[in-house]
Amino acid sequence: MLQKWLVHRNMTAEELSQALDTSKSVISKLMNGKQRYNQDWLEKIAYVLRCDVPSLFKDPANPSLDDIYSALSNEDKVRALAILKTLTS
Repeated sequence: MLQKWLVHRNMTAEELSQALDTSKSVISKLMNGKQRYNQDWLEKIAYVLRCDVPSLFKDPANPSLDDIYSALSNEDKVRALAILKTLTS
């Protein structure tokens, strides 16, 4: 999923490695499953990619309903809820 996040953020593995102050080979190993992620790595990667840790395990091109809803303004949230209530009644 890390590769998809890099594409989503228009970032290369080398740029990620620089942002994390590590080598490109470490990022490559993480991406290829040759090095395990730990909580520290996950938090640093999520910070650089501007997401939360659980989102790293989801396809960024297919946001969840919660992701979409949380990105709405308060005014749009009210409208969206009204539309959903109409659709479910």
